[in-house]
Amino acid sequence: MIIGGRYELLKKLGEGGMGEVYMAFDTHTKSHVAIKFAFLGSRDPESEKERFFREIEFLKSIDHPNIVKLLDSGQDGENLYYVMEYIQGHEIRERENFKRLAGLLAIVANALSALHQKGIVHGDVKPSNIMLVENRPVLLDFGVAIANMQGQLRKGGEVSGTVGYMSPEGVMGQKTDGRSDLYSLGAVLYEQLTGCLPFGEGQVQNQIFRILHEKPIRPSLVNPRVPEELEEICLKLINKDPGSRYQSGKEVEDVLLSFSRGVTEEKSAGSATNTARIPLVGREEEVSKFSDCLDLLMLGEGKTVLVQGESGIGKTKLVEEFQMMALSRKVKFILCDGKQAWPGTPAIGRVLDELAGYDVMVDRPLVSRFSKQIELLSPLFFKKHNLDFSACTDDGREQFSAVLAKILLYAFNGGVVFAFDGITDPQTIDVCKEMIIAAPKAKKLLVFSGFDPENIQPQKTLALPVVLDLKPLGRSEIMKLADHLKVSLSDDLADEVLRFSKGIPKSTIEILRQLAINPSALSDGMEDMKNSISARRFASVGRNAREMLGVICLLDRPLPSRMICVIARLPEDQLGNTIDELVSKGFVRETLLDGELVVEPILPEVVQFVRGHVPVRELTELHRRIAEHLEKTLNEDGKAEYRKEVGSHYIEAGEYLRAAKYLMPVLQEMQSKYQFALCNDIINKLLPHLNRITDREVALSFSLSCVAQFVNTGMVPFLKDTSEMLEQALLEENTRENMKIKYATWLGLARARLGEFNNALAHFEFAWDFFTLAPNDEDGFYLTRAFSEVYINSSQFEKAKKYCLLNMKYAKKLKNDNRLFQSLNNLGIVRMMTGENDEAEKTFRKNIALSRKVGSQLQEVTSMLNLVGVYSNRKEFDKTISLLLDLKDQAKDLGDINKLSIIYINLINTYEKIYRKEEALSILEEALSQLNKLSSIFRLHILYEKAVRIALEMENFDLAERFIEDLQSRAFESGNKFQEAFAFALQGDMMFIKNNHKEAIVNLKIAMNMFEKAKWEHKGIYCMIAHKYAFCVASEGDINEARKILKITSPMLKEILDKEIAGFSITFEAWVDMIESFSGNMEQKGSGKEGSTFSKDLWSRSYKKYREVMDPLLGVDECMLPRPYAAMGFTRLVLDRGRIDPRYKEMFQEDCKRAILYLDEAIMQCQKSKTRLYTGALTGLREKARDAASQNA
Repeated sequence: MIIGGRYELLKKLGEGGMGEVYMAFDTHTKSHVAIKFAFLGSRDPESEKERFFREIEFLKSIDHPNIVKLLDSGQDGENLYYVMEYIQGHEIRERENFKRLAGLLAIVANALSALHQKGIVHGDVKPSNIMLVENRPVLLDFGVAIANMQGQLRKGGEVSGTVGYMSPEGVMGQKTDGRSDLYSLGAVLYEQLTGCLPFGEGQVQNQIFRILHEKPIRPSLVNPRVPEELEEICLKLINKDPGSRYQSGKEVEDVLLSFSRGVTEEKSAGSATNTARIPLVGREEEVSKFSDCLDLLMLGEGKTVLVQGESGIGKTKLVEEFQMMALSRKVKFILCDGKQAWPGTPAIGRVLDELAGYDVMVDRPLVSRFSKQIELLSPLFFKKHNLDFSACTDDGREQFSAVLAKILLYAFNGGVVFAFDGITDPQTIDVCKEMIIAAPKAKKLLVFSGFDPENIQPQKTLALPVVLDLKPLGRSEIMKLADHLKVSLSDDLADEVLRFSKGIPKSTIEILRQLAINPSALSDGMEDMKNSISARRFASVGRNAREMLGVICLLDRPLPSRMICVIARLPEDQLGNTIDELVSKGFVRETLLDGELVVEPILPEVVQFVRGHVPVRELTELHRRIAEHLEKTLNEDGKAEYRKEVGSHYIEAGEYLRAAKYLMPVLQEMQSKYQFALCNDIINKLLPHLNRITDREVALSFSLSCVAQFVNTGMVPFLKDTSEMLEQALLEENTRENMKIKYATWLGLARARLGEFNNALAHFEFAWDFFTLAPNDEDGFYLTRAFSEVYINSSQFEKAKKYCLLNMKYAKKLKNDNRLFQSLNNLGIVRMMTGENDEAEKTFRKNIALSRKVGSQLQEVTSMLNLVGVYSNRKEFDKTISLLLDLKDQAKDLGDINKLSIIYINLINTYEKIYRKEEALSILEEALSQLNKLSSIFRLHILYEKAVRIALEMENFDLAERFIEDLQSRAFESGNKFQEAFAFALQGDMMFIKNNHKEAIVNLKIAMNMFEKAKWEHKGIYCMIAHKYAFCVASEGDINEARKILKITSPMLKEILDKEIAGFSITFEAWVDMIESFSGNMEQKGSGKEGSTFSKDLWSRSYKKYREVMDPLLGVDECMLPRPYAAMGFTRLVLDRGRIDPRYKEMFQEDCKRAILYLDEAIMQCQKSKTRLYTGALTGLREKARDAASQNA
């Protein structure tokens, strides 16, 4: 195929978002070329074409040795194309020689700089667009390049380019400039250093989210060989903020060339400073006190010094300073470092080893006097022997410690300092206690660091120790350390260092060293800094030590050393050296517990690093080994407390079936004890792997637990895939009948929680059919309870009462207090809802006593919450609020989202009834925050409806809009169609209130369509939406559509028990009647002024309905919300007829007075409830009614 009369297409090279690329043969020049056919926008083809050729001509003017040359452009039919030189080579790939990589990318940066100077953004920098031709990088493809002849960059409206290499502003479709290309170059560099993109691959939306919101892992954590200088260049290039990146291609070229040529003197100098000895700062008082103790020692007075403080505070560093001070005065300093003790031997043995280097008093009577004890002690002089202290009696051990203490103290003539740091073994501690007693007489100075004063201070001594309690560093000390490390700190930055390090010297020094390398380290994030420090620490130990540290960090508790050895699969003869290595590096501490060496981690940041950044393959293997070891212990010892831990490790090891077999008994036991909050953790870990549980029975059992958890907590994600699996099992012939009853019952309860009452009843009836074939009390109890709860929730109280009484019979047969509690609870609710408040209170109080008897706080909260309903019915509002606030805290502690949502709704309703709207709104925002955070859908639509309504009543439309958007977002995330429909209904409601009937109609219509299939299950909600819709379409002149809707809702209205919903529905029906009564479309018309017509029958029907809502005797409570609407409608009905019907004059005066009375009541109600929304309209109508009445008179 010939293009443009000269280019013969040979083969397709590739296709991207901006067009297709072909290899072609240029018949004129007899050479190969590349042709790209461009995809252009379709909004204005001629304009797009004109701009295409203009920009191509501009791009053809670029002449750079490292940028592909544009040769030609043209149009073939409807296709626009441009021709480039054909580059043969391979894409950039350099992961071994970092200096060479930097040199190549410096050339690319130079090419980008040339583009940017001409106002061109390349827009698709990636490895496949950087071709190496004989070691010369060439930048390809201008498919998304943007040029503006005036030098300003065009704002992009779409995401174009390759997402993994795109900048945050690029993926957002925002305005981009040259710094966006530099970000892409940084992504290329990151990929070359690590083998992966900064934010991974996968679905585009996931990539975009990570690019916008997450931080990249430092390249050196993935590849420890990455030089720090190159890593910092890379991280600066991919900074999310364009202003924090390099600002030009020239700047990037310079830093990359400097690295590639080895010009890093400044960094090296910094490194040299960092390795120099760090001075002791902030310890002047402690040093002074020790100096005084040294002075006293020289004068022949012994003392004891206790150095105290939290981990990392600098106790060991201070002891080292004391050693230097003593040696500078020619005073012997004997250090016993617990971290340097031989495995399994007391640390005091190291002191005896040290004595070999000193001129001790071996020729004195001391040796002969204690010859027997010295013989006993002789094994301590040899590392390969382990003296068994446990064989001694208490008396013997005490005598032995005292003898050894005296040998040590009197072995030296003159002043000596004995320092003990990090001692944990009880044998050495006993010797230390004896030395404290004898030190004053022996005229020796003792220093103890890292001891608990209560453990080290003997009761016999009268001498008080000198206590040095080390405190965290302050800002001034941090500034001194920074000066030494040549780090420039402002006061604000010093405060940041102090905040991050908490004044701990060890952490402070590590942070300052990071700042010496990367001054923006703190602004980049403390987490990255911690990971970087932990990575260097982790890489500093040998392979065996890393393996052992992995086991210790994954278990994160004190562990017997032999257990670690078995799991890490270390040779036993290497155990001691490996532990020593970890102890010396400060990763772990070791103690003797019941004669066994126990090891535990001491650095939380390293534990976190190992769990989050060690390669997955290594972690998976360690988790498997741990699980298998714990499994063996479980099977041998029968310790059930290991069961959850075994299962958790099997999950991390990818052994999901084995994990489920261990976790299921734990999960079922917790649920039986109503410990639902504890169950969430197990389900969250196992649920993502449901489809990998290969045993069908185990998978079904877990799915049933997930559905039960949803029923009790409202955690929607627990229904994902699990309900489908149970539904499928219901249809399978090989599913046992008793299991079908269970599955159908719990699925029905789940549907009821979702508001799908008909669906729920269908499941229960399915279960009942199987139950009747082989009835039993247990299934009978659960099924009748399920029926009663669904009928309660759907306000069918007569049917609910029937099943409550039947449920009570089964509960009594089972002789189970928990079952009886549930039966009484439902019966009490039915009595309360049918107005039997005294009987309901007796039932609930009986239940409270029963729950206290069985010790169930959850059941007690349930009964007290139901008692709240009784108080509210009696209008005892202070008592109601007090009890609800107390129950709110209890429900949070219990983690019961269902109860919490009910409590919130009751609190809001109560505050509204007593006109405390601000408190109601405050509770609403708290409720939405809590329930959204817990991913609960329980009654969420009710809370959002109340939130929107209160915001609108306060005329806070922005807040109402925010609530609606929140609900929409939650609905889309969870896929909950009910919530989505409700969000449209609320949007329509707001448009209705704003008098924007057209927008209201659109949103209300969508909501009605979504509710269509379930309108009878949610008849109250449906009627509210439908009647507002009818009012809006009638106001817009479509009376027939309004009538059609009212005909559908008419039978529903008769079954609605909620007076508020009924009042609204009647009011909107009255409005529709009123609008139609003046439309002149009815056969029965009356004549009025100026030829206007109206229907007297419709007017009378509307009049009657308004009176039904407004007059308390007709059943609508005075605080109900429809009354302002009804008052306004009634007034308009009267005034409009008064203007057109002369025969109405006699009744007009009386109806005007009634209208004014209604308006006064509505205004008073709005003022009491602080509802600003209707006040102006009500007041204006009142003035009109009063004027009309006076004119008529």
